[in-house]
Amino acid sequence: MDDELREFYYEGMAELQTGSYEEAIRYFEHIVAVSPDHRSVWMGLGQAWEGAGKMEEAEDAYARAQEIEVAPLPEKREREYVLPWHSPYLSLLPEDENEAEEFLQRLDGPSRTLQERYHQHRPVGVDYNNPLVQDAYMFRYFPFYIEILPHILENLPREVLDPVCQEGMKVALYGCGPAPELMGLILFLREAYPGVRHLGVTCYDQAGWERWQTRVAGQMAEDYWPGGSVAPVRFCPYNILRDPEVSASSAVLQTMQNCCTDLLAAGATFTEIKDKVLALMENALDGSLFILADVAGLEIKDLFDYIGKESAQMGEVLLWPVEGGERYECSFYIPENVREHLFQLYNRSANHFHSLVLLRRR
Repeated sequence: MDDELREFYYEGMAELQTGSYEEAIRYFEHIVAVSPDHRSVWMGLGQAWEGAGKMEEAEDAYARAQEIEVAPLPEKREREYVLPWHSPYLSLLPEDENEAEEFLQRLDGPSRTLQERYHQHRPVGVDYNNPLVQDAYMFRYFPFYIEILPHILENLPREVLDPVCQEGMKVALYGCGPAPELMGLILFLREAYPGVRHLGVTCYDQAGWERWQTRVAGQMAEDYWPGGSVAPVRFCPYNILRDPEVSASSAVLQTMQNCCTDLLAAGATFTEIKDKVLALMENALDGSLFILADVAGLEIKDLFDYIGKESAQMGEVLLWPVEGGERYECSFYIPENVREHLFQLYNRSANHFHSLVLLRRR
């Protein structure tokens, strides 16, 4: 795909992610008219048609995607559990109905601003230190990002997961913001490893998210994990690119979720991000996991492929990014008042992401 078509693909994915399905269709149809041999573009077109409610067109696009040969994927193991239906909004909304309505009204403006920024394939100009922007993020995007990690973990073999998912397991989350991946891990443990009732977490990110990190690791974790506990919880101000490597030598699971897109938007190169990932893996425990996940796009897939190929000296790649990205139906409930205020232009029922899973071997 040449640079011009690649830019059209990025624009189409940006429109798709923000629910502007007709615009996404326009971009994707332009690409397939010129160069019809890209499976990821047909997948994006199918999702755009599906979002627009045109199922016949969506099925045709998906069928065209399946006709294009790609490298064989690792066989997925049979699911041993079903991700439970859940509603993060029950933990996020004020209990009083009038207070909840006033709160949601205050988020209308910041929510639209976030959508405009996320409309770009590299989000820029987002002031995450603004409390209202943080609140809008929690209601518009946080719930969708909870389910990424459990969908990755469910595809790993038990012989890899069993040594990791132990009582008291320690986890390091990089660039995690309010830590949706923590809630995803809790959902996974609750269903797949009910014997695990305690874990310790260290959140590494730039200062500013402490208010929501505390809420997530506290009240929301209690709501999602009755009888379980998250302690200790450490919040460490950390700039992934500028600060020295941290020592997470006791962590059995390290993650960078929805972080690489921001790093690329800040001007980081593939090499800089790869070097940081390998440096963080250097002191990791034998048998521990390092998981990268981010919104689907050609640039992220290229980055993850590059990191995977360069990490051979550190261990084994368990899951490579899939052409077109992984897609799954979301299983959380959006209350009507939240939908009315914040989802008029952003109504989706599925998530779309790339992932790379590295197993540390010494």
